[in-house]
Amino acid sequence: MASVLRRAGQRIAAIELGSRRIRLLVADVLQGRELRLVDTQVRKIGVIEALRCSEQELAAELLSVVRNIDDLTQHAVRHGAENISVFGTEAIRKVSERGVFVESGLAERITHVLTGRQEALCSLVSGSITSRSVEPQARKLVVIDHGAGSLEIAAGQVGESIGLNFSASFPLGGTHLLEAFRTCGRNLERLRDLVRSELNGLKIEAEGGVPVIAMGTAATKCAWLTVRRGRTDRYDPKRVDGVRLPLKGLEQVFEHARSLNHQSNPNKAWERFQEFVNPGEHGGDAAERVATGVIPIIEVLCILEADALYVSSLGTRHGFALLKASAANLLDN
Repeated sequence: MASVLRRAGQRIAAIELGSRRIRLLVADVLQGRELRLVDTQVRKIGVIEALRCSEQELAAELLSVVRNIDDLTQHAVRHGAENISVFGTEAIRKVSERGVFVESGLAERITHVLTGRQEALCSLVSGSITSRSVEPQARKLVVIDHGAGSLEIAAGQVGESIGLNFSASFPLGGTHLLEAFRTCGRNLERLRDLVRSELNGLKIEAEGGVPVIAMGTAATKCAWLTVRRGRTDRYDPKRVDGVRLPLKGLEQVFEHARSLNHQSNPNKAWERFQEFVNPGEHGGDAAERVATGVIPIIEVLCILEADALYVSSLGTRHGFALLKASAANLLDN
């Protein structure tokens, strides 16, 4: 599957319904692979958690999502967006199987519920944007997109044309890993064994030496910890995009987190790690999400026999916007 990306020249808006966030992207598509950012909005939602609740609680959450979609749609209109799409990924794929999906009014507002393969394609296109700044001559690429709901892996060509040669989706999203981590007594070694078991037999169809791009909270957080000027430094996605993270460094993050459970006061040790990762956010789960989230990234790098990756601050919505404007037919396959 390949398509030459055409010149677009339009203002487009993409509203991405993720597992824990709803994100709006308004951008000008200047060329097949060029986006000029106009505005972004990010809001918290709880779809993946609501899936485990009663139908009444799920219905209430979906109504909240509908209100957010309507509000963000008007926001996009005010910015002059000519083409507005609303799409869902892993959590919405699961919600779409429930009767409340239609009853809530959510079904009529969503233009695309992406399959795992379509989501991987969007990730590949998003990764290609970052790859141009770090590996300008690269014509092939592997992307690891670690979201809250799932882990997507994509490999393909990213030159004048876009072609997805390989894709895989695993139930190893950040929320699932966090739950498994707590269920197994916060034992990172055991969690790593579970991840390895899930990825067992995975063979990624990519040539050696192909650049690897990683997207998602764990990767961007690890990158931010290496570039921030101090703990009070405010997160800036522009400063993490394209940052190179060696496999050895990711292993060090895992080993440091693993050592916390072996200290005299593990709870206090995790609190200090949380303060280091997200200063001022006492009682948050950012430290645990980083410690667990690096595991599938490390394991995929090992399968690829790669010694490093580049971090992308972009997401599925960026690739979706480019494809919607320039090669919409690929979103229908």
